[in-house]
Amino acid sequence: MAELTSRGIKWFMISFNLLLFIFGIVLIALGAAAKAQYYDLSNYFDHNTGLGGTISPAALLIAVGVFIAALSFLGCFTAVKETYGLLVTFAVLLGILFIIQFAGAIAMYVQKDNMTRQVGPALSDMMKHYNASATQEGYNSTTTMDNLQKSWSCCGVNGYTDWYGQLKGVPQSCCIQPNCSGTSEGELTPVCGGKLPSCPVYIHGCKAPFENALEKGLKGVAGAGIAFAIIELIGLGFTAYLAKRIRSGYTYA
Repeated sequence: MAELTSRGIKWFMISFNLLLFIFGIVLIALGAAAKAQYYDLSNYFDHNTGLGGTISPAALLIAVGVFIAALSFLGCFTAVKETYGLLVTFAVLLGILFIIQFAGAIAMYVQKDNMTRQVGPALSDMMKHYNASATQEGYNSTTTMDNLQKSWSCCGVNGYTDWYGQLKGVPQSCCIQPNCSGTSEGELTPVCGGKLPSCPVYIHGCKAPFENALEKGLKGVAGAGIAFAIIELIGLGFTAYLAKRIRSGYTYA
């Protein structure tokens, strides 16, 4: 019975590390997708507003995913080899991962309101530097704001009229139809394109949808982090149990 139980724990360890590997790959994929989709926006925040790590945690997701995937290989190898030293090493690394992941998830959830409050000032700063020259790093407020408005179907921070104090009108990226062009405040009611008066613009601002998406994303990542941290804690317990049995001279192969 003891041998059967130990075999069961061994296969649990292998299954656990397979799940760990899948989780790591998912994090890498999510991070890569987020970085590709929000590349311009993330780079702008990184170099101009100090909000980059908050808005797009893509690099962090990728780094954690790589670490978890690599750790899963060590876990599987350890389960097969039944080596006490490797089990202890795996347990220590898994414990470190648990602490970092759990603490990071809690911090992310606690700071989510503070993070979302920075969206408005960041977008206002981006509008302020619209049509300005690109920075030395090559990040352009104009391109970033245009891409943001097109991707999120929005215009300005709180609404399309935010542009009146900046451009006395709206940029082309606020137009719903691609063949329209931006126009002046006097011609906008809110319709853009003097030659195409039926060409509307996005009326709602980018702040609200961006804040909502950011808050949901942070809650989702924090929740997933806590949930998987609990699973890692269970795996840590089984790892410690196996290490103790092997140290006492019992093998479960």
